[in-house]
Amino acid sequence: AEAAAYVRQRMPLHNWELVADEAKDASATRLHYRRGYYCAEYTFTLSEGRTHMVVDYTTDYTRR
Repeated sequence: AEAAAYVRQRMPLHNWELVADEAKDASATRLHYRRGYYCAEYTFTLSEGRTHMVVDYTTDYTRR
C-alpha cells in the first residue's frame, strides 16, 4: 500500500494523469498513467511479506 501511495503522490508532479486505479484484492493493485503519447502501468503485488512492483512503459502513437 505504501509503494502504491508513493507512486500516486509523485506521478502527478511530473504531469502524469491517473486513468485507472484498480485494487483486485488486498494484495494486488494496478495504476495506469498517461502523459501525451506515453503510458505507464504499475502493478503491485504483495506475497510472503514482500512487495513486488512491475512497471510497463509504452508509447502509443495512435493518440494524436
